[in-house]
Amino acid sequence: AFSGEWMEESTHIGNILPLGGAQMAETSKLAATIRTARKRAGLTQLDLADLAEVSERTVRAIESDTGNPSLKAVASVLNVLGLKLTVI
Repeated sequence: AFSGEWMEESTHIGNILPLGGAQMAETSKLAATIRTARKRAGLTQLDLADLAEVSERTVRAIESDTGNPSLKAVASVLNVLGLKLTVI
């Protein structure tokens, strides 16, 4: 499951689950965690996009759990926010 405590270093925020309904719930939690971390950092979506070197549209897609952003884009956003996605 995803957890999302804001931490200065890194936060473990997830698992990769098999495809299915559980995965959708987990990606929604990831999206909410990223959105909350961005706001706590005082960043706009455009600020985060610039820092992560992705488009603002990609940040919107990640935060709204829509589209199909690349793993590289998600990892870049997580890195900027000091978050880490752990596969277990």
